[in-house]
Amino acid sequence: DPGFEPSLEVEARGSPDILDLGVAILSGFVAAYALGRPGVANTLAGVAIAAALVPPLCVIGIGLTNDQPMVAANSAILLLPLMINVAEQKRQGQSKPLTYPVAAHVHEAVVDYLESVPEVTLVTIGRVSVEPASSVSILLATPGTIPAGLKDELTRLVHDVRGGSPTVRIIVLQEVRE
Repeated sequence: DPGFEPSLEVEARGSPDILDLGVAILSGFVAAYALGRPGVANTLAGVAIAAALVPPLCVIGIGLTNDQPMVAANSAILLLPLMINVAEQKRQGQSKPLTYPVAAHVHEAVVDYLESVPEVTLVTIGRVSVEPASSVSILLATPGTIPAGLKDELTRLVHDVRGGSPTVRIIVLQEVRE
């Protein structure tokens, strides 16, 4: 639009200052906190994105579509570290764990129980998801077959020690005998 005049809000986003950087950083802290709190994650992460990313992204679009490249470039300054971080994460691959650790007392109970089971070794144990759809995966290794009833015993043990009734998955790796 040849008669385009940026509004005060667009101008403010087109020349970010320390306050804008502070809002972006604070929003990042809120988003990080939300990722650690599953019940709050969706709400707070959405608010953080709305406060930190949407206004600068809108100004970039407004600047580019209205032949105001400097407004767009200045607004992109706040997004540049984010874009670099996203590109680096994509290059490195999966950064979040596929499983989360179980409580120490659950881990200890499973280890103690498996000490009495010959030729069965615990490789790892972890929570696959968070409440309410929680599940626990136990990865075992053995050169033979697992004893009958082991899955039921481990499931009962996890339910008793952890509480509740999460789904317990037992995955067995077959070791190669020499």
